[in-house]
Amino acid sequence: MAVKLYLALLWRLSAEPFDTSIPARKWAELLGLPDPTTRGARRIHDALRILEADKLVRITAQPGEGSKIQLLEESGRGGAYTLPSTAFQRAAKDKEIEHFYFKVPTTLWTAGHIQSMSAPALAMLLVCLSNHKASEGKRIWWSTKIFPEQYGLSPATRARGTKELQDRDLLSVTKELVTDSPHSSRTFTRERVRNIYQLINDATIPKRAPTPKPPVPAASAPTSTLRRRPTKTAKTPRAGHVSSGRGV
Repeated sequence: MAVKLYLALLWRLSAEPFDTSIPARKWAELLGLPDPTTRGARRIHDALRILEADKLVRITAQPGEGSKIQLLEESGRGGAYTLPSTAFQRAAKDKEIEHFYFKVPTTLWTAGHIQSMSAPALAMLLVCLSNHKASEGKRIWWSTKIFPEQYGLSPATRARGTKELQDRDLLSVTKELVTDSPHSSRTFTRERVRNIYQLINDATIPKRAPTPKPPVPAASAPTSTLRRRPTKTAKTPRAGHVSSGRGV
């Protein structure tokens, strides 16, 4: 519940001053919790205490109104929150990796997926989204040996989460023969296969439509064109964007 609430806070508090006094029952309603006025609100308060203990938010009591929730830096060091793109642009070259981030598609909220999915499914969803290729709908794979060390998820959690994402039509999983094995050319050796993952439907980031070029008057039509040299920029996160390099 704490992870879902933190994602909701990042989604809704995407502009300065990165705080809110929305009452717990409203967050409970957003997350689809039963009995949001009482039991649901208590679950939100419990989740907020976890996030505050991890120095991801600061809670300030306000007599006569709801407590103020202030976002803090995702690293858990208790620093002031800034947009990941802003921090990335201002960071020294050797510090840029601390501010890498990824996007969570808004459709995962509006279609009710995040609110209703299990913890294993949410964990696998975030793992997939953290890979920029996967978030664009491209095929990815992981080594079964490296995956638990890199993401801290057990094989059982990975399997349960993957199955649920497939059932929700958010993830496609296919098997592919490993052809780069030094033993693959041997006739009687056992063939190795690996799972290939691909985010689909509501779990993908919609591609921006290209901006149409204005018509060029015939009298001023250029005689030659120059390719614009690409510049390194970071996309500004909006609602639903999550920093991946700073502890999420």
